[in-house]
Amino acid sequence: MWIDALYINQSDIEERNHEVKRMGDIFRFATRVVAWIGPTYEGSTLALAMMREIARHVVWKSNRACKPRSGCSDPSWHNFTIPLRLNKFVEIAIANVFSRSWFRRLWVLQEIQLSSPSSVIQCGREIIRWTDLQGAAMVVLSKHDDGTAGKLRQHLWEMSRICFYSKGIKLDDLFWKYHDLGCQLPHDRIYGLMNLAPSGWSSRIEPDYSLPVLDVYRDAFMAYSYHYGRLDLLPRTGVNGTGTLSSDEQWPSWVPDWTARVLDTVPPANGFNAASFSPAHAVLREPNELEVAGIRLGSVTHTYRLEIDSFADLAEYFNELGLEKIMAKEYLPGETVLDAHLHVITHSKFEDRNPSSGCPTLEQLREHILNLAQCRESRYVLTQYESNVMVGLQDSYLFITDEGYLGHCRTRGTVELGDQLFIPLGCQTPILIRSTTNNKHRSLGDCFVHGVMSGETLLGPLPANYTVQRRSGPDGVHRTKFLNNNTGGHTIGDPRLISIPFPDGWLFLKFGMEVDDPDYCPLFMNSETKEIVSYDPRMTMCALMERGVNIQTP
Repeated sequence: MWIDALYINQSDIEERNHEVKRMGDIFRFATRVVAWIGPTYEGSTLALAMMREIARHVVWKSNRACKPRSGCSDPSWHNFTIPLRLNKFVEIAIANVFSRSWFRRLWVLQEIQLSSPSSVIQCGREIIRWTDLQGAAMVVLSKHDDGTAGKLRQHLWEMSRICFYSKGIKLDDLFWKYHDLGCQLPHDRIYGLMNLAPSGWSSRIEPDYSLPVLDVYRDAFMAYSYHYGRLDLLPRTGVNGTGTLSSDEQWPSWVPDWTARVLDTVPPANGFNAASFSPAHAVLREPNELEVAGIRLGSVTHTYRLEIDSFADLAEYFNELGLEKIMAKEYLPGETVLDAHLHVITHSKFEDRNPSSGCPTLEQLREHILNLAQCRESRYVLTQYESNVMVGLQDSYLFITDEGYLGHCRTRGTVELGDQLFIPLGCQTPILIRSTTNNKHRSLGDCFVHGVMSGETLLGPLPANYTVQRRSGPDGVHRTKFLNNNTGGHTIGDPRLISIPFPDGWLFLKFGMEVDDPDYCPLFMNSETKEIVSYDPRMTMCALMERGVNIQTP
């Protein structure tokens, strides 16, 4: 028997350092884990009885498919269009169970997710298999209707993060989804996820609670950079507001603050690839100073604090800009400034780029906004789409650079004139940076800039017969794919690279789809040395500079 709360001396740092590394094996090899969530209280007996009843009829698969359990003849149980219609007392009881702190603790994630299928949740004397509770919760979440109590919906969404954990989750998503779960020490934001993380990264982490938290977070960032050869954690940095660890002037702006909820402009899994298949070029010059190579795209010359809550507000904003002017002015060849604004405001969330997403096409959204701007009735109902877009515009700035790029940045700070647009090599999105002293800069976080999100600054525009789309791969990761409009075929390989020869000895191997591969990971092999790398040898800093690409360090 193992009781972690009793068997680890939390006051002994050396013991804690040692035990944290083996916690994964303890839960992974346990015959059964019993997770105690507290005593019987506030209808917990009623709640767990209902969850067992639901689980008696349906099975929730790891691929998020709901199937009828053997012997269930009622199809309504696994039909998500038919709500459960729970009575008020049951809803409140279930909400009370899921409001318990156990469901918001970081260490719980590894304890229950690494455990065997026979593991259980215990509340007072009531017991339910974890897999049954997990499945029942997902069924309730999927089958709830607008009449479901708000408190229940809130706690179901929170609990779903633990239920939807996947053993194939990428490290970027692991950090993004779970770093804000409750824990005692800021070090736990890294150490508490180690045993769930891909081994290539976690093997580089040595738990040490005696270190300052800045050292722990910096080492985690550098371990990511060294292992993956990418800087995809860099966009998760920036201004996190007062009272956070990163608000300290001594905190390097390039080190993520995993104690703060990141205000992403472009959340992960949106399928952008601004630096294409290039490897990062990052050198730690001093403990808190990182030199990064990439493309500079000019300085901010105009900025506007977005304060819109609806598409009607957006239409009014376009009227203030001069609707006829932005409809006539060209942004990119064949594209107007109005369309560029629609791309930036929505992050290109159109059916054109996201097939079968339920989003409108660019043409449909343009028509909808123009109707609103000209006080005409629209034939499109975009209520949910509008709501989703508006959430992504909170705490936002639009900006224009001296090179004519239009962008969007979410930040708890400000976007100011003179801030610079920069695309680091080996990074999915651009970032904004601000000059400090001695030719150094601070990261302000990520941004969306129309016309650069698919490697255009490194490789030029796409051929006319190709379109960029966001599509899911066999591993569930959404990536940039290229649609050949003539053949209808898709490829992850960039058509702009076809005419560029490989360096001697290098050849394409395969696209990396394993959990320990970065999101954008074509694997290439040197036929002579047998070395395998997760970047395109034609996209290294030296190769780009030889082709005339102006690579700089900020």
